[in-house]
Amino acid sequence: MKNMENKLLVIENKELITKLPAASQKYILAKNTEKIVNLTTGKAIKGIYDIIAQTMINCGNKKDLEDIELITNIAENIFNLISVKHPYLTIDEFKLICFNGVSLEYGEFFGINLTTISNWINNYKNDTKRIQAMHYWNNLIHLATAREKTPEEKRECERLRKQEYRAKKKQESQKFIEEHTNKV
Repeated sequence: MKNMENKLLVIENKELITKLPAASQKYILAKNTEKIVNLTTGKAIKGIYDIIAQTMINCGNKKDLEDIELITNIAENIFNLISVKHPYLTIDEFKLICFNGVSLEYGEFFGINLTTISNWINNYKNDTKRIQAMHYWNNLIHLATAREKTPEEKRECERLRKQEYRAKKKQESQKFIEEHTNKV
């Protein structure tokens, strides 16, 4: 399947996003924040730490919140994982990943740790709702930015089309001549 990731996502027209299905909007909005790898290491780890702590609260695991060293260790390892294997992730996508994970959208889990979050990231990457949202968004952007070609652009397209056609016919003729010359 074609990669539907956007290299850089910019929402210039706030009305455009409202044309997306409501379930798709959260994926696009999450994609429209800074990539984790572009943050300073300290800011990235602090952001990941805060999201992990909130995730622990969301799943009722308040005991581990007291272990700052544990959460820091998890945050640093997740930062390293994201830097190496998932450099496209934004901080808001990571927040969405953790929310979806705790909501059991990516299956059952047994604690917040590197393995669990790594699985959540992989499930997010393959999430059909996310892929569909990116597809909708890319189509909307294409339609919103499409314009009629100028007469010069149309002539150039036609010239290139004819040039490609002639080159293909010439190649076919040469191949035909070679094949028949070799038989004689």
